[in-house]
Amino acid sequence: MSKDRIIGLVSLVLGALTLVGTFYIKVAKMAVSMGDPGPRVFPAVAGGLLVLCGLGLLLKKDEPQELFMTKQQWMRVLRLFLAFVGYVLLLYLFGFVVATPVLLFVMMTMFSGENPVSIPVRVIYAVAVTAVVYVLFAVMLKTNVPKGILL
Repeated sequence: MSKDRIIGLVSLVLGALTLVGTFYIKVAKMAVSMGDPGPRVFPAVAGGLLVLCGLGLLLKKDEPQELFMTKQQWMRVLRLFLAFVGYVLLLYLFGFVVATPVLLFVMMTMFSGENPVSIPVRVIYAVAVTAVVYVLFAVMLKTNVPKGILL
């Protein structure tokens, strides 16, 4: 199976799951009656685009290709996936303010490669970016950010 077919299948499944998941997002009847599209629109559009792209890749004619990814590259993808799974778990348990700087620190460590950034710089960057995002969304836009069940 070619890499395009694998990516197409994954995209199709993720898009379908996203579309199904949008039906579980609660929308206030008053907001809909006022013309507000509600919180379902973006995930529905994203899911639909994922489905369309997945179908396009699945229906595309196969061409001979070289090796998709090396074992080392697969391990990097796995570590990245595990980092996001850990982020979701931390987000659920401790909330945005704790989980996001941890993820940013881990991502900077993973992607620094041959030019590692010092630990204090990574910590400052992670906290600063989290603070800016928190102020933009929680304070200025008055959006609820996840608080976590333990805090």
